[in-house]
Amino acid sequence: MRTTTKTFVFLSLCLAASVLFASAFISPEGTDNGYMALESGVNNNQGEYSAYTYTFNFAFEGTDAESILWDFGFNDSDGFPVRSTEWNPNMTFPAKGTYIVTQIVTNTVGSFVSTLTVIVLGTPEVVFDSNGGSAVTMQYVKVGFDATEPADPVREGHTFAGWYSDSELATAYDFDTPVSEHTTLYAKWTSDPGTGGEENGNGKKFPLIPVVLGLAGLLLLGAACFTSKGNKDGNKGNRSEKSEKNKKSEEKKAMRLAIGGILLIVAAVSLYMVGVTDLDSLFLLLETGAAT
Repeated sequence: MRTTTKTFVFLSLCLAASVLFASAFISPEGTDNGYMALESGVNNNQGEYSAYTYTFNFAFEGTDAESILWDFGFNDSDGFPVRSTEWNPNMTFPAKGTYIVTQIVTNTVGSFVSTLTVIVLGTPEVVFDSNGGSAVTMQYVKVGFDATEPADPVREGHTFAGWYSDSELATAYDFDTPVSEHTTLYAKWTSDPGTGGEENGNGKKFPLIPVVLGLAGLLLLGAACFTSKGNKDGNKGNRSEKSEKNKKSEEKKAMRLAIGGILLIVAAVSLYMVGVTDLDSLFLLLETGAAT
């Protein structure tokens, strides 16, 4: 997966005898591990370069340079800076990330420092979001190569309808398309006939039963409030024995309506939480409860 390489040419200025440098940028003081320390002076900042790979080829283009030192912006396993004195080194970076690569060329006149910010994006990853179906393994695909179409995921009560390049499931993905970057693909599903319930393309059903029960509960609560208010208004100024009996009867009726509404709302929330959206899932829940 790490065989892909990218080449970057450092366009260093010619170190001719007539070039006057304000100072040399290699410190005369070495570190404890014997490496020369690099100071912060930079003659030529060459910006940044990014690529989907781990391995880069660096090349020097210039004249009159007598020696070269590269610092690749990370340490080895022993904690020492990774450097090279080759003119055109090949370097494999240890992980995705941003690295500051420094090149110092030297002759009898002095030294010239160039830097480049290298953004290592790694090997492109193709991730499969099955939208509630069985898991599909991620693929590492080199730039310019095609991803391999995996075996179809499965989901109970659904038929797989293909991979899409967007979460809105508007654009079907073509596996003959060369991969050029990190990519996420999304599974589309259709509900099998007879399973009931309405769903969108990503396999998530509309919670029909919980919604119906919730609305019914709200209607009962509304009826309870209406009954209670009507009872109060109808008995204003009327203190007869008959009106008192009617009042108690209406209060009991309102209480029953309110309790029924609350129970329906609680049932709606509970069914939604356990994933009951249609008659099939409700019957499955009842069968499971009866079996236990």
